Amino acid sequence: MLKNKTFSFFVLIAIVILFSIVLIFFLASKKPLPDNPESEPDNATSSVIEESAKESIPEESLEESIPEESLVSDVSEELSDRIVLSEVDGSFYINFKDGNDVEIIYPNFPVAASPEYKSFDEFKTKLKKLDFNKDEIYTIKASFEKSKNGILFINPDKIYYPKCLSDEFSFRNISLGSGWYSFRYLSNDQKLIDIFYSDKNETHFESLEEKIKRVTSSKPKKTKTTEEFEGYQKIVYSFTSETGIKFVHKFWTYKINETEYVVEEQYVSPSPSSEPDFNEGSFYVSVDNIDYNIYIYSKVHVDPEFLSGLILDQQ
Repeated sequence: MLKNKTFSFFVLIAIVILFSIVLIFFLASKKPLPDNPESEPDNATSSVIEESAKESIPEESLEESIPEESLVSDVSEELSDRIVLSEVDGSFYINFKDGNDVEIIYPNFPVAASPEYKSFDEFKTKLKKLDFNKDEIYTIKASFEKSKNGILFINPDKIYYPKCLSDEFSFRNISLGSGWYSFRYLSNDQKLIDIFYSDKNETHFESLEEKIKRVTSSKPKKTKTTEEFEGYQKIVYSFTSETGIKFVHKFWTYKINETEYVVEEQYVSPSPSSEPDFNEGSFYVSVDNIDYNIYIYSKVHVDPEFLSGLILDQQ
């Protein structure tokens, strides 16, 4: 009887030990859980969360989070989406879709007086396509004349240029301004000549008599003389202002291929004690049946032969 009890006791102990060993092996085969299960999602779960978060954020907010590094629109945009050209009462204006004002000025950012171009083809292409880089747009926004209609511009479909100046002049550059553009030349003796084209908004062409009356009617103590040339005559008015500065205006007209040119020359004395310098003059040229006025600042002689080659419509 005692032997049977002893044998039963050892069997029970063996069963307990065997069960314990099996339990230990079973637990050891299980993957341990992380300390914080929610903090370590698997890759698939992470991707789902990321895509869900993107969908919940408005597209506008994503765009606003990108810092704007430029003062102007991205030049890779469609040009028609960036610049709008319009005509109001005979004048032309441009408006930028991102606004016409320069709101941010970077320190020491160079502001040119006007965009400049080294060739007529480059200049014409810029105007035809309104294809300006960010520096050009910055200059246009910062320095061109603005109004409620937009930024004063020129008609890009009618561009004129000096077509056959003599060989004594070499081309330098073209400048674009607000409602005007100009060509700079250098003569063989290193004298600069600037030829400006600007909008002619008036509907009435001013004759020689009308121009003389408008310019001289308010001038006191003026004297009148004439200068004779082959084929034309200059009417000369001289007067002195209240400050003692002396002025000389010369008026003349001529025709080339049935187109009438009316010219006003102006010379001014540097000081009351000196006489006008006739080697440095300003010339205002009105041309009949042409949409632009011409202004010339020159240190060289301007005559009908010189003026006859100034204009060619590039439309």
